[in-house]
Amino acid sequence: MTKPIPSPLPHVVYPPIPESVHPYFQDASRHPFRHGATAFEPVNAWWLAEAALLAYAGPKLAREAFAKAGLTLAGDQPFHGASTECYVAHCADFVIVAFRGTQVFKPSAHGNLTALLAALRDVITDAKFCLEEVEGGGCVHSGFRSALDEVWNPLAARLQQLAKERPKRTVWFTGHSLGAALATLAAVRYPGVRGLYTFGSPLVGDAELVRRLKVPAYRFVNNNDVVARVPPVGLKAHQGQGRYEHVGVEKYIDSKGRIGPAGGLLDAVSGILGNLKDEVHEVIGGHDWLLRQPLDSFNDHGPLYYALHVWNHYEGTR
Repeated sequence: MTKPIPSPLPHVVYPPIPESVHPYFQDASRHPFRHGATAFEPVNAWWLAEAALLAYAGPKLAREAFAKAGLTLAGDQPFHGASTECYVAHCADFVIVAFRGTQVFKPSAHGNLTALLAALRDVITDAKFCLEEVEGGGCVHSGFRSALDEVWNPLAARLQQLAKERPKRTVWFTGHSLGAALATLAAVRYPGVRGLYTFGSPLVGDAELVRRLKVPAYRFVNNNDVVARVPPVGLKAHQGQGRYEHVGVEKYIDSKGRIGPAGGLLDAVSGILGNLKDEVHEVIGGHDWLLRQPLDSFNDHGPLYYALHVWNHYEGTR
């Protein structure tokens, strides 16, 4: 069955999301992950959206929720860095690496805008959005590169250990927001990745980096999600301005929850105009809409919405 899309209240928009609000990997045994897939799979998108959402959770909830899906978190997890964390969940057939996105405080009804601005600032990683050249070719967002470096050594060691135990395991990377950016860079670095599914990803690198990524990659954008549009350009050290390019095949979620090819200009303009109309109406009516809930472009960034829309899409394909 399809799942209802809840109103954008703080406990829905801002992770971590408790199990009481969203049962992770619900009935996963009836919807098995297709670990041998080489093309887009809606059921895999659901599994990876759940994992990206779960990456925000603490170790106890993450361990229990991954276990419901038949996945194990071995050792002391998550892998910690100053800017992010990631979980490595595995079974006999596959491994999922899920990077945590921007972590902001759970706001009260009067703190929503502050939390949202903090989230956007963190995605730009304290303005460290210069494009830096990397080994192998191409340029990447310097802040994202630094964040991945914080967890790379223990993460790579864990993946190598799992590959040694079972060489035929497939490896999948995922993440939401900042976590999506780190999953993308990790997929460029780590050999033999089977698939990359990201949700609400900011731009990560330039066109050369895009060409270097040989992994099947699918990038979900929920309607007016503002984070998926930043940063548009970044300064190249000693070279002036550089242009960012998005990675992978875009899967656009429109305002009605339908998933299809990249949203066009008409979709974006109509969505923005519709939101402005609603917000102006609220202001004229004297309601404190800005304090009661975040703006639509930030609402659409909520990782729970990605997980629910992806599940509903999968249900529609069965």
